Amino acid sequence: MKKLILIAFTAFTLFSCSDDERSGAQRKVEYKIQGNYSGLLSTNRPDMYGEPTDSQVVEQLPWYEIIEYDTNVASATMKVEGTGGLPGEKITVETYMGGNLESINYGTADSDGVISLITTEAEF
Repeated sequence: MKKLILIAFTAFTLFSCSDDERSGAQRKVEYKIQGNYSGLLSTNRPDMYGEPTDSQVVEQLPWYEIIEYDTNVASATMKVEGTGGLPGEKITVETYMGGNLESINYGTADSDGVISLITTEAEF
């Protein structure tokens, strides 16, 4: 009888830990933009419920944003665009999930000083 109770308790603990991990820290995404881009940058990403948002102006680099997505959101990505920079200027966008680095994306301004990139999709 004790073995049966121990097995049931262990199974309950294992399953409850995995659910907590997916719904908690793993749903918190941090975006970091760094680089030497001198033009005007803006970002566009879904809100915490997965709905489209208006573009957000990046005032200065480095730039950080943390968002915790709702449990009904399956994935998220962010678009970064810039105008008015100099050719060859660069940005790096790092995406963290639950404090762990998930992806790094690089962008370089074209001959017109325009930069555009879409981050690797963060899947929950």
